Amino acid sequence: MGFFRLYLCSLLINSIIIFDFVSAQTDITSADSNNQIVIDIGLILDFGSSTGIIANSCISMAFSDFYTTYPHYSTRLALHHKNSNDVPSAASSASELVYEEQVDAIIGPQTSNQARLVAGIGGKSHVPIISFSETSSSLWPSPTPYFIPTAVPDSFELEGIAFLVKELGWHDLVVIYEEDMEEQFGNGFIPSLTHTFKQASVQISYVSAISISSSASHIKKEMRHLRSMQTRVFLVHVTCHDLTSRLFSLAQEVGMMSKGTAWIITDALSNSIGSLDATTVESMEGVLGMRPYIPKSKNLENFKIRWDKNKQNYSEKVDGDFITCLRAYDIVWALATAAEKIQFQQVKRSNEKLNTPNPAITQFRISETGTRLVEEILKTRFIGLSGEFKLKHGKLEAPAFEIINIIGNGDRTVGYWTPRRGFSRKISSAAEEEDHGAVVYPNYDRNVLKPIIWPGDSTQKPRGWDIPGMDLKLRVEAALREHMLTDWINIIKARLKITNYIYYTVGFVLARRNIWNRDRPNRRIHQNYRY
Repeated sequence: MGFFRLYLCSLLINSIIIFDFVSAQTDITSADSNNQIVIDIGLILDFGSSTGIIANSCISMAFSDFYTTYPHYSTRLALHHKNSNDVPSAASSASELVYEEQVDAIIGPQTSNQARLVAGIGGKSHVPIISFSETSSSLWPSPTPYFIPTAVPDSFELEGIAFLVKELGWHDLVVIYEEDMEEQFGNGFIPSLTHTFKQASVQISYVSAISISSSASHIKKEMRHLRSMQTRVFLVHVTCHDLTSRLFSLAQEVGMMSKGTAWIITDALSNSIGSLDATTVESMEGVLGMRPYIPKSKNLENFKIRWDKNKQNYSEKVDGDFITCLRAYDIVWALATAAEKIQFQQVKRSNEKLNTPNPAITQFRISETGTRLVEEILKTRFIGLSGEFKLKHGKLEAPAFEIINIIGNGDRTVGYWTPRRGFSRKISSAAEEEDHGAVVYPNYDRNVLKPIIWPGDSTQKPRGWDIPGMDLKLRVEAALREHMLTDWINIIKARLKITNYIYYTVGFVLARRNIWNRDRPNRRIHQNYRY
């Protein structure tokens, strides 16, 4: 009995010790959590769009990955979500975030029109506005030091496309672009394209604007109009997958994807080839594309596996630009790294709120952390999922571009391009990229790109032009009697339009039977008149 009492006392003492240890550990963890400095970050996205859904998901994954990797950091980013699908809602969201919720930085918004206004708000309040999707050259250079674009501007890629056109021996092309994208986003793609191509002495023969809502008959009519032109090089700038599918299938239907034609797509589409259905990709056989080069890495491979699993949680199919996802991910790492380096004390937040629901921009506060945060972001450098994150003069350094050729139901890389080194078939290894960034090796071979499969399953480079109607068959009719020739001409005169007494003819008539009989003596002539 005494032994049993002694055992109970021992068990009770051990329980008390364990409880005290766990309580102590809990208190330490709680103390660490309480000592962490919270950095409030605004996030302005269109959460109803594919880009918004993708970016939000990737940003959430970035938060989890970063603080799992660095659990000891004394700072923590706290997200404040705001939905925005137009310019007014973007302005309202930025106003609430900067003044009422007093955020230290804002990620977003998605479009150029929204970015211009939000950048102005950030500039006045000294709150950094960090964009992962803004590619408009109209915002370069930045309108304010507090606007930090981390996407590749259109002008970089367009310069590469212009040099690609010249490298392939072409001098002019036709531009086909998504009209809704230019109007809604206001990204200034056409002015940037015009300026860049003019600098490179590449002529734009014709510009075709096609809306997402365009009917099949309208698109087909436009394709036939383009087919009547001499230029056979086409540059396509679209993002909508449905429009892409209809555009290329109808182009194929009217013979625009045959031998002798050349098609180039911008990264607006080439970044999301993997999201297109197989039928659409097959209709794009032989198309060339240009997109920013993303170096391969184990981290990227692991992220892709997790991302593919994560996409299955969405009730609807999410089609979007995977590179946008990677940029959004890297922004979180850059921002969290910069926040930790500052080591500023918790900024005292004002509890005063304006009574009006939409405070005036002139009443915004001046952020106490914005200037230091911008300085640290600009100094931050690391190898992210999208490649090297390094900002120079407030913008991302020009990356290497990858040139792809669509074949079958996928694409293959046929070369690379950088502004400094030009074109090449090879690029540096991942190890070299970590130390020096992406390096394109110079080519001393005449063929700077790998063999390309062109439309019509051709290996012969298109010459870039053709005489309209050359593929049409010439019909020759033979009149066996003189009076038949007279009747024939009278019928043609009656049906042809006459302008200033000039007859426009569509064929030839052999008047003398002996000419025909001499060349075809043993062939019976059927008097079947068609014209």
